[in-house]
Amino acid sequence: MKSVYNQLLHLLRVFINGEIPDKELLASVDGVELYNQARLQGVSSFLFETVYQHNDLLKIDHNVLTHWKEKTVVTAARQLMMLPTIETIFNLFETNGITAISLKGLVFKEQYPRPELRSMNDLDVLINEKQMNQCIEAMTSLGYKPNELNYNDPDHMHIDMIKAGTFAVELHRTLWHPKYMQKIDNSDWVDHIWKDKRLQTVAGFQFYCLSPEDELINAVIHTARHLKHSNANLRLLSDFVLFFNSYRNQIDINYIEQTLKSMAILDFYYYLMDTCRLYLGLHLPDNYQLNSTKNSVIIIQNIMNKEEMIISSDRDQEKKINGYQYLLQKIKLVISNSSIYNKLLKIVHPLRSKARFLRKIGLHFRY
Repeated sequence: MKSVYNQLLHLLRVFINGEIPDKELLASVDGVELYNQARLQGVSSFLFETVYQHNDLLKIDHNVLTHWKEKTVVTAARQLMMLPTIETIFNLFETNGITAISLKGLVFKEQYPRPELRSMNDLDVLINEKQMNQCIEAMTSLGYKPNELNYNDPDHMHIDMIKAGTFAVELHRTLWHPKYMQKIDNSDWVDHIWKDKRLQTVAGFQFYCLSPEDELINAVIHTARHLKHSNANLRLLSDFVLFFNSYRNQIDINYIEQTLKSMAILDFYYYLMDTCRLYLGLHLPDNYQLNSTKNSVIIIQNIMNKEEMIISSDRDQEKKINGYQYLLQKIKLVISNSSIYNKLLKIVHPLRSKARFLRKIGLHFRY
């Protein structure tokens, strides 16, 4: 891997575990490249203080560091400004007798020393399908409107509630996407989710969240989906490591493994655990053994080397082209420049390569 990737991964270990920085590895850091990679991986804001603390070793240019700090302050302000609206939404649910379980970001933020530096772009909540229409109606009173595309698609895993000038709220019907994940009977897991939900307090207000075991299971599924779409990043892994390290000797590992086995992604879970152990310092539970394999290595390589195009005349307004959009562009380019045989070969090859990669890491999603 490129040296900047190794440097970024090492700095994340320093952030997560308080490790002593490797002077030799960090002796020749390109500050601009490090910042850009940290940004692309979604870790720049919460990593800033670690970078600033060790800049006597990193020697990042003052202008770059100042720019990094400014962006970090903006992120913190935006995250703090979200909290009153989030509290209003959960109060609305409670007033209307709607049981909602917060997912991912709001819970993971609390594992960070400075929660406001772990960015969150929307609010994810799990809603019982029987209460979905009631929930949508209640949210319209706050000015939110459902995205018609996924609202009218009963197989879509969530409904986007959108309001101009603020963040979206994703109302999840399920945590398992039947459109491109194997169709399974996960009724036992769903029952466990609702039965074992727990209360959590953030910024003075309470809400339901998943049990630690179910939060980790959902994190594994969520990471798998992002790898399938080629947009997994280091923030996903950082969330997983910080949360796992915090609960590692309190969770029911057997329940996690049996649930993931029923979903046919237990091997992926092992590869993900080993990747996080090798590169980000995940601490295994006491008396727990995990075998290293080369398949663990290719997960981090895929995340660090992901092919990504950025449209940007202004760095602050950059937009990522997701995997499907990129593929469509490639198809158009190939069709206009190749013979029939080469056209087909160049279109099919990326799909075959992705399928091979997913199989190597224990995933068998349909295309």
